[in-house]
Amino acid sequence: MTGVSYSTLRDYVTNHCRRLALPAVQPASPITPTHQAVEEQNFILLRDLLDAGHDVEDDNGDGWTLLRHAIAVEEDHHRRTGEPAHADMTAFLLARGADPHHTGPDGATPLQEAEHRSHWLAAEIIRAWTAHPRSTTNIMPA
Repeated sequence: MTGVSYSTLRDYVTNHCRRLALPAVQPASPITPTHQAVEEQNFILLRDLLDAGHDVEDDNGDGWTLLRHAIAVEEDHHRRTGEPAHADMTAFLLARGADPHHTGPDGATPLQEAEHRSHWLAAEIIRAWTAHPRSTTNIMPA
């Protein structure tokens, strides 16, 4: 399958196994703590993990960065619930230094991921972010 987020696939397998009275299949490799925080949309945990030195470019061994994972989770949530689209995790990860130009194993950038998933809000944020590069130096007013 293509174009299906990890959370959608996990929910399908879990629910299917429940109907068949089978134990749920565990992922081949455990999800990293930062990816789990993105999956759960847990900003406080993700902030704390990044502050503790976890890599904002963590790819969980599958080539997907936290930024691409966030785009998938945000779009999947919108599609499943019908709630308004949001891109707060996308914005947070960009603010914390996620590379909007990083290409995954499929050669796609986060912008292309957002466009492919029709996540227009994330695409707009990434376009604006890349049009106006930010300084990596914190400048505090005097």
